[in-house]
Amino acid sequence: HSLDETQRGLDETAHSLDETGAHPGFVGYDKVLVDAECTHDGSIKHLAKFSQWGWETFERRFLQPERIETLQALQLSLLRRGFALLRPGGTLVYSTCSFARAQNEAVVS
Repeated sequence: HSLDETQRGLDETAHSLDETGAHPGFVGYDKVLVDAECTHDGSIKHLAKFSQWGWETFERRFLQPERIETLQALQLSLLRRGFALLRPGGTLVYSTCSFARAQNEAVVS
């Protein structure tokens, strides 16, 4: 296949997808896992790293309100997408490695 043929095939496939990114007739997945990007404040690996670098660095890099707002928007988008791909009666699991309610309970509610 040439590159042009491959691109045409991709374009045809994209035109046949609905707003969820699924093919017509797709009824959804039985199970969906949304493992969302987060501030990593619940990750032992990250906490150990910042115990060496200093907690001011952790706060500056991960807990800034602007960063949390951006992450919440991303997390909510990922969760909505997960539900859009879930079949009725299916199971969705939402997870982060954060302890923050703003990235867990607030997003899910």
